[in-house]
Amino acid sequence: MNKKPVFSSKEHYINSMNKRVTPCLLLCISLTVFSGCGSPFMRNIFGDGAYTGLPGKGTELDPWIVHNVETLLHVGKPASGTKYADWGLDKHYRQVRDITLPGSLNWDAIGTISESFKGSYDGFDDQNNKYRTITGLKIASPPSPYQGMFGYIAAGATARNVTLVDIAITSTVDFNGGVAGRNDGIVENCHVTGSILGGDHTGGVVGSNDASGEIQNCSAAGTVTGFRYIGGVAGNNGNSAKVYNCFAANSVASLPGASYGYAGGVVGNNNSLVEYCYATGGVNGGNFIGGIVGYNGPYAFIKYCVALNEYVESSHGTERGRVAGKDTSLSGLYGNYGLNPMQTNGFPIELGALADENGENVDSSSNPISGGYTSLIFWNSTMNWTFTPASDAPWRWAPGKMPHLFSKDAQDWPPHLK
Repeated sequence: MNKKPVFSSKEHYINSMNKRVTPCLLLCISLTVFSGCGSPFMRNIFGDGAYTGLPGKGTELDPWIVHNVETLLHVGKPASGTKYADWGLDKHYRQVRDITLPGSLNWDAIGTISESFKGSYDGFDDQNNKYRTITGLKIASPPSPYQGMFGYIAAGATARNVTLVDIAITSTVDFNGGVAGRNDGIVENCHVTGSILGGDHTGGVVGSNDASGEIQNCSAAGTVTGFRYIGGVAGNNGNSAKVYNCFAANSVASLPGASYGYAGGVVGNNNSLVEYCYATGGVNGGNFIGGIVGYNGPYAFIKYCVALNEYVESSHGTERGRVAGKDTSLSGLYGNYGLNPMQTNGFPIELGALADENGENVDSSSNPISGGYTSLIFWNSTMNWTFTPASDAPWRWAPGKMPHLFSKDAQDWPPHLK
């Protein structure tokens, strides 16, 4: 199957849509001529009112339109004999309105280990140039693993521009994530806030990123708690998988038992590549606790990442570090920095190097050569991250604010970094 294109910025994404948008513009012009600009049809395509436009066909060029709770509940869940009869797991969907789920609803994940999601879901409303949100997704005491908005995203499938607000997952099963319990496809430009509690393989965005799965341009904030393989963005990053251009502002914790751990500010257990990421939340657990990655495997890489965590703490064992709790790779750490000082079990970590588990020191000072973490010099020149005005830059910079992704508003630095 041909790999679908990956977009690194909104501008890049919109430019790629030109061929798709043109027919829509022609349709709108025709509708304007025959029914007038002020018609209910036109008002209900553009804006935030109830959507009464065309429903789509489930194809890449004409996806099914998701615009309220009812349509969201049918994504990947066809209902025979209804207008949702062809809303299958291999179809394509676009969300065009913000959706708030009722508090009484216990979400049923889209796709399972045996019947995975093989289509695409896009939360970018191209008609109104808005990133749409889903608020209040809750999962309580699920009976089986693979929990999140999506249970299992297959290779070749995509979840793009998904913004989950105030998510609440309370689970004892394995493979839990805000967007997906497991991803073998592409999760891009997705953002999650809220709390996630699960078993093994639990992450803020994805529980386990496996096969050739990619997580890029994503963020998470809130709390993530589990047993083993717990991460602010992904609990596990498997062989050939990638996590890049992500940031995590959530607190991450594995349960404090001797057998629990592998917790990281971005990824809990890494067996491939984590690159151009940063984290600001505290991390604690049993053993193998790191500001970016808990455990870095023999053939894994952590490159150009910045650990700005308030603390990293281990209750059982001493394998903890600003960047990686434990690194078993062969020269797999490169160009990483850690907050100086960072607290660990009550003591500050004040020494490190670019290629070790603690990373080179960085603080808020205005070093004229490397800059501090509050300086664009540090991120753009020292770290070699890409910011605007490059047309495909994933990162944005606002003075006095944290680096943010192109689809997220700038945020203040947390108290321990001010």
